[in-house]
Amino acid sequence: MSSTQDPTPDRLLARIRWLLVGAAVVELVVGLLHFAMPVFLHRSPGLADLSQIEDDFVLLVTFSTGILLVAFGLVGLLLARSVDRHRDLLFHYLLVKSFLWAARLVLEIALPVRLSMFWIEPFTRVVMPGMVLEFVLFVIAAGMAKKVSDRTTSSNGQLLVADPLD
Repeated sequence: MSSTQDPTPDRLLARIRWLLVGAAVVELVVGLLHFAMPVFLHRSPGLADLSQIEDDFVLLVTFSTGILLVAFGLVGLLLARSVDRHRDLLFHYLLVKSFLWAARLVLEIALPVRLSMFWIEPFTRVVMPGMVLEFVLFVIAAGMAKKVSDRTTSSNGQLLVADPLD
């Protein structure tokens, strides 16, 4: 594809915005679902027998994960609103999120969830496609952000597009 057919930085930023919104919504939904998980944890044969101390730990980890996912989703939505103003941050943010989801995917492969959750057993069947989706959305968006970054910076590192904050 020639450079005249490549999308402009503004079009790439618009596409990144939609990818970010999609990924952020998934993170918000998954984060909120973590707050419903304790109901199902107590129905699981292995977790129903936990001591109060162990149960408290599982609840802490589950709720903490939910809080983090909701926060990540909100940050993603905020960044999606201002991708044009944060071009310098965008690629690095998306790269970090790609690594985060890649690591979570590797952990799920190494330590699959074998519990029944939300009436689905094994629950890995549901979470794996979601993690792959998140990973793919962030990788594609990071690739686009890299193109935007490369196109708005000259070979000597000077910004070719005026910074809207100046």
